[in-house]
Amino acid sequence: MVIGQLHYGLFGLYALSSLVKGSEGVVGVPESKQSLYVPRDDGKWACLGDASIVIEASQVNDGICDCPDGSDEPGTGACGMKAPQFYCENGDFLPRYISQSKVGDGVCDCCDCSDELLTKDGVFYRGTQCHDLRASFDKFLSQELKNHHHGLQKLLQLKAKSPVSIKTQEGLSQEIKSLSEQLSNNERILASEKLAHAEILKTENPMLYEFEQLHVDSIAAAVNDQLGEVIRVSKAYENLVGILDALVKNYSNHLMDLVVNENVKKYQFYKQKNLSKITCNSENDNEQLEQLLVYFQNELPELFSKGLSDKPAKYIQGKATFVDMLILGKAEYTEVVVDAINRLRSILKDVAENYNRNYQDQGVKQAAEAFKHYTEKFANVDVVRLPQDLVGDLDSLKTFVMKKAPELATSSSSLETQDEDGPMGIMQQIQNWIGEVPNFFKPNMRRQIEKHEQHVRSLKAQIAARRKDLTNLIEQESSGADERTKHTKALIDSTNMYLEKALDSYIYGIQYNGQILQKENSGDQHSVLIGGFSSLRLNEELAKLKYKEYVRINYSGDDELVQHLISETTDEKEDYLFGNLYQLNNGLQLEFNNGDKCWNGPRRSATVFVQCSDKQELKKITETSRCRYSVEIESPLGCSEDFIYQPFKAE
Repeated sequence: MVIGQLHYGLFGLYALSSLVKGSEGVVGVPESKQSLYVPRDDGKWACLGDASIVIEASQVNDGICDCPDGSDEPGTGACGMKAPQFYCENGDFLPRYISQSKVGDGVCDCCDCSDELLTKDGVFYRGTQCHDLRASFDKFLSQELKNHHHGLQKLLQLKAKSPVSIKTQEGLSQEIKSLSEQLSNNERILASEKLAHAEILKTENPMLYEFEQLHVDSIAAAVNDQLGEVIRVSKAYENLVGILDALVKNYSNHLMDLVVNENVKKYQFYKQKNLSKITCNSENDNEQLEQLLVYFQNELPELFSKGLSDKPAKYIQGKATFVDMLILGKAEYTEVVVDAINRLRSILKDVAENYNRNYQDQGVKQAAEAFKHYTEKFANVDVVRLPQDLVGDLDSLKTFVMKKAPELATSSSSLETQDEDGPMGIMQQIQNWIGEVPNFFKPNMRRQIEKHEQHVRSLKAQIAARRKDLTNLIEQESSGADERTKHTKALIDSTNMYLEKALDSYIYGIQYNGQILQKENSGDQHSVLIGGFSSLRLNEELAKLKYKEYVRINYSGDDELVQHLISETTDEKEDYLFGNLYQLNNGLQLEFNNGDKCWNGPRRSATVFVQCSDKQELKKITETSRCRYSVEIESPLGCSEDFIYQPFKAE
C-alpha cells in the first residue's frame, strides 16, 4: 500500500489540457459511452437528459454543473449524486463504477487514481495500486477455484457411494400400485392364517383362543400411551418444583422486588401445606410402566399358551386386580398433580413476566429462563382420562383372568402336595407334565403369523413413504423444479446426512431431510425442535447474496481487495466484480418448518443455506426474527457440478 502527498502541481499541466478529455476520452465515462460526449460540428454539446440545454463542449468536466442531470460533469463530482456514476478504467485491474461523492475528494478510490485526475487541491491518499490488486485478485481466484475443486471431488465420491435414481410420477405410481397389490395379497393370507389358527385353538385350546380374542397387544399399546402421559405429568410437576426450589435457594434474600418476594412466600406456604402430601415420581412411574408391559406382553401370553401356572389362583387373581387398579389409579391421580402444576405455573408466570429487571438478580433471571424452557417443553399438561374402550378392555381382561385362574392353578396345586425336597422338585415335575400334553399352541403357525404381520407392517410403511415421495415430486414439478434440483434431493435422501456441532451454549443436530434440534450444552440438556424438513430449492439469488457476504468476511483484510471488487450502481446497490464465482455454490436452500412453539410466540422455523466445501460443518446459526433461524452449512452437497468460471467482463 502506498500513501503519499501528491500536489496539484504534479497534475497541473495535464489537468489543464484535459478538462474535457482524459488520455482516452472524457474522464469518468466508459469507452462504450464516449460517443455520447462527441461535440457537434459547431463545438456545442447537449445535456444527455435534456437535449434542449446546449453548452460549449469545453464546459464538460470544467467543475461547474450546467446540466440538470449532471451529465456534463461525469469526472469532477461537481454535480454531486445527480451525475452519472464515475467509471474507473483501472488499467491492469478490473474496471468499476464509484459514486460521484468519491470523485475529487483527494482520495484515490480508483486504483488508477482517475477519479482524482481533475482534482485541483491535490491527492493526499493514493491507496493500493492496480498491479498489486491484480496479484491479490489472482490469489483470491486461485484459492476459490481450488476450494470448489476439492468440494466437487467430495461430491462425486458421495455420488459414487450412494448412487441415486431420479423418481418419476409414473414410476412412483407403479411402485405404489405394486406394493398395494402385495399388501392386499399378504393381508388375505394373514387373515386366513389367523382364522385357521383360531379354529384350531377353538378345538384344541379354547382357553388360549378366548385369551387371543381379548387382543392384549392392543391393550398394552394403549396402556403405554396413557401412562406415557402420566409420566409426562409427573415430569412437568418435578420440573416446576425444581425451578421454584432453585429460586428459593439462589435469589437474594435482601432483594427489594415485591413480585418475587410475595411469590416466594406463596410457594413456601403452598409447599408446606399441600406439596408434602403429593406423591409424584416420574422414575418410579416409568419403572412401573415397564413392569406392566412385561405383564401384558410376556407374562399373560406365556401363562395362557402353556395352560398352567406354578402360582396359586389367588396370586394370579390378585395380580390381575392390582394391575387394573394401578392403571386406573395412576390416571385418576393426575387430577391432583395437574391442580398443583397449575398453581405452581401461576406463581412462576408472575415472577417471569413481572420481576424487576433492574435488580439483575441471577437467581431470579435463571428461574425466568428455566420457566421459559418449561413452557416450551410442557405447553399443555392435562389430566389423563383413560378412554372408555380401554377401561372396558382392562375390565374384560381382569374378568377373564379371574375366571380362568382356578383352571390354570389346578395342575400346579396337585403338584404342591408333592415333597419339594424329593428327588424331583415341583418345577421339574411341571416341566415334565408340560412335555406330555398336546402341543395346543401350534408354535410354527404362530411364528408364521408373526412373520406375515411384520411383512404387512413393512409393506404399509413402504407405501406411505412412496406416497410421500410422490406428493413431494408433484409439488416440486408444479413449482418448476429442474433436473438439478431433483438430483440434489435424491442424493440427500440416499446419503441421509447428519451433522452436529456445539455453538454458544447449545448443541445443534441437523438431518438434511429430517429435523433440526437444539439441545442445551449443560444441565438436563433440554431439547427443542427448530423444525422439520419441508422443501428444497436451488436458489441462485441467495447463492449470490451469500457469496458476497462470504467474500466480505473472508477477504476483508487483503490489501483493500474487497472494496475494489465493488462497483456502485445508481440505485444505491452494489455489484461485485468476481464474475460468476458465486455459481460455484449451487444455491442449495433447505426449509424447515413446524418446530416447537416459542414461549408466547410462533412455531420455530429455519432456512438453511449450504455452501460448497469438502468439509461437512455447521458454520453459523442466527435468529433473524423471533423464532425464525438462518443456518449456514459447509458441505459437498452445496457444490455446483457444472460450474465453469467466467471472469468479469468490462463494459
